[in-house]
Amino acid sequence: MKIKVKPEDFVVREKSLLNVGAAPAAYRIYRLGKKHWDTFDLVGVLARRLGVQKDDINLAGLKDRYGDSEQLISVRNRGGLPEKLDELNYSLAHEGYADRKMTAADIAGNSFRVTLRDVAPADVETVKRNCLAARARGFPNYFDEQRFGSARTGRGFLGKALFLGKMEEALKIYLAPSEYDRGEDKAFKTRAASLWRQWGKIDVPVPRKFAKVFAVLKAPGGYMAFNKAVNAIDRDLTILSLQAYQSFLFNRLLVHYLDGLREKKATGPLETYGFPYGDLLFYCDLPEETFVLLNGLSLPVPGHDTIVEDKGIRRALDAALAEENIGLGNLKVKKLHGKAVRGAERRAVVVPEEFAFDEPRPDELYPGRMKITLHFFLRRGSYATMLVKRLALGTENASRGR
Repeated sequence: MKIKVKPEDFVVREKSLLNVGAAPAAYRIYRLGKKHWDTFDLVGVLARRLGVQKDDINLAGLKDRYGDSEQLISVRNRGGLPEKLDELNYSLAHEGYADRKMTAADIAGNSFRVTLRDVAPADVETVKRNCLAARARGFPNYFDEQRFGSARTGRGFLGKALFLGKMEEALKIYLAPSEYDRGEDKAFKTRAASLWRQWGKIDVPVPRKFAKVFAVLKAPGGYMAFNKAVNAIDRDLTILSLQAYQSFLFNRLLVHYLDGLREKKATGPLETYGFPYGDLLFYCDLPEETFVLLNGLSLPVPGHDTIVEDKGIRRALDAALAEENIGLGNLKVKKLHGKAVRGAERRAVVVPEEFAFDEPRPDELYPGRMKITLHFFLRRGSYATMLVKRLALGTENASRGR
């Protein structure tokens, strides 16, 4: 089973709660459409194109690089801003004005149209049954892979190194080359890795996004100024990296919590799904009592200020922290200036709303295979791709075991 074969296979339309008016105000609100763009990279391009600072542009959520997405963004109002832009793989259209910038709280959720492709004919009925089960009982509200971009180099979580104050290790993770890097970025990172602490010998162009960090390291006496260099990393990226590690801990906590319910025989069998950042557990069905419990339950996204009184949740949290050999006290940033993060709460499960699926049809891109198109709405913060993982249980794509 495949998704995002084409941008049109993964369509996302953000539903905003922001009050947008016609009268000029402090912020101009645009509708941003994009394909094939990483959100952070695109914000930098937009800032240069509009002649504003990156901090003048705010959006409520990060959208997938490989989908066809639309969302509202705010731009601090000033003279000369255009009514619209229509560029390669992105567009802006002026929607109105607001008296404040966009924040995550302005998202109600997202409407999705997702096409599952390359579905084996033998798996069609399984996927349909999974659709009906997910519509009735939802799925565990894990964070998905796109949340963990700062760990995709394979060197571990940048956020964990930052929390532990291991600044040289954090810098090595930040500058580690990745298969997802653009050419110029990869060339610079590869050279930096091979000439570590020999910054003056790096003889390739320094991409704009690394310029401040590299300037610190290359300055006289700065070859070991790792703390100062890490503090020069883009603030939004630093915060996101810290939050990504907290999200990883939430995933592990939720796995342990579900496993604890299984041990109490409060669930049916749990299925294991192979995941790059620790295998995930999914339920196929739940007794009504357990579903009511989970559907009304919030679990901590751990932070230094997290307090847990429920014994079952505390056991799951302690197990997650023990796996990582880290404590809640370590989740207080000590060497970063103005970049603190706190704990939060997150729903344990999510039930997709307005869920429907089209009848399976032959897949024109994969002869002999089938495609199924899904339609649904998810509240803010939940992942459509995690729903897809739930729908893959029991098919040739799923890793099964427990």
